Amino acid sequence: MADTQTTQELGSSSHGINLVTFALLNPSTGTVLTGPDGLSDNGIKPIYQGVQGATQAEYQNLEREGAKQYANDTPKRVTRPTQAPTANLTFLDIAWDTLNKLTGYEQGEDGGYSLSGGAKPYFAMLTRATFLDGSSLYEAFACATAILPTGQHQTDNDSEQDANVALTVDAFQPINPDVFKLKNGHQMPYRRWNSLDSKFDPEKMMAQVFPGYKPDDTMKIVVPTWNGTSVATPSVQPKSDK
Repeated sequence: MADTQTTQELGSSSHGINLVTFALLNPSTGTVLTGPDGLSDNGIKPIYQGVQGATQAEYQNLEREGAKQYANDTPKRVTRPTQAPTANLTFLDIAWDTLNKLTGYEQGEDGGYSLSGGAKPYFAMLTRATFLDGSSLYEAFACATAILPTGQHQTDNDSEQDANVALTVDAFQPINPDVFKLKNGHQMPYRRWNSLDSKFDPEKMMAQVFPGYKPDDTMKIVVPTWNGTSVATPSVQPKSDK
């Protein structure tokens, strides 16, 4: 008897937060800023070194419920609100310089930092979580700003009272006119990928999220399955019932 092969559908539920990666953007072109103007020599900054890393990445307002419109005492249509997503990010730690650049704090001659009165810095953001089948869920804002709304400190007692960094992020329409586009040409602020999708291309994803970035060794941190020329697709094994 011939073996029958069943194609496993991709799942949607995920767990954990593996990585958050940022890049500052040119406010006119939407391309990644590099060097002293950016977050690193190549422009992108994965938050992972030492004790740095995210403990939460909560996306909100990905879609809002529309309002029913009535006529003749019956609902005739429903409005479609514009997508206006936000995110709450919490970090076990994040580099001091990176945090100040993302939130728009300016350093004075005395070495201290104050919030700049100018426009907030624009940045792109990519997060990675894990689907229950072991593949990766990538979510991104093409253009965003962040605020650091609180700085809460408590006295240490029998336990150390840590004050971890929590950012509130607002997403906007992309600055670059060629990214996050729908078939009708409209641009959206949020996009997501499944690493096992047949059309998934990590280099194209990075080009969408971080325009101008050229793949290098940092990309192996952001997309662990990328091998320099293509993506190595892990095999998906059904979970045991045990």
